[in-house]
Amino acid sequence: MSIVGEDITEIPDNIGEKYGPQAKELAVTFCRLTKINNLEKFSELNSLVLDNNEISCDNNVFPSLPHLETLWVNNNNIQNLDRFLSSVRGKLPNLKYLSMLKNPCCPNYFVGKGSNDYKQYRAEVLKELPTLKFLDSSPITPEEIKTADQLRTEIRRPSPSEYEKHAEEAAVPEEKALPKEVDPATDKASFGRTKYIYYGRQSEGNRFIVDKNL
Repeated sequence: MSIVGEDITEIPDNIGEKYGPQAKELAVTFCRLTKINNLEKFSELNSLVLDNNEISCDNNVFPSLPHLETLWVNNNNIQNLDRFLSSVRGKLPNLKYLSMLKNPCCPNYFVGKGSNDYKQYRAEVLKELPTLKFLDSSPITPEEIKTADQLRTEIRRPSPSEYEKHAEEAAVPEEKALPKEVDPATDKASFGRTKYIYYGRQSEGNRFIVDKNL
């Protein structure tokens, strides 16, 4: 089913009701789509093409489309890659072909980005969507799969709640943490020498622990 060149901002509800349950392929192109409402009515889709519209990440979350293998969203207004991937993650478990060319979030030479930026973009996408076989204009390589696996298994940074938990576990009871009161009349101060040993050029203090991205 194709809808081309219509002045619409979302897929009409009546179209979804009438054709959605049977449709295997849907192409809505060169329209003015800003929302992906009513896609949930097309639950049997294998292919979805939404090229040349005005779709962004604002308030757009993909519905569960368990059979979808191909998704094209070329030439839209998707600016935030993380938000887009969040809107797709877990909703398209069989997605194999994804194309996002000519979106602000897709690095290319026309927006002043080089090949390293594009490689990083591909790695981030594949990390979140491991079922992909093809991204944009080229297939996923074994090297890219390896890189994505490494990103996926990086050491997770502890959450604030975990920090608090460890702090509570390490807390010292008050009776042990504070010294006993000293009687000024009986206590005597003493002075002496102690051996001080220092290794290293400077005090290193706490090393910085730096996560990768976000």
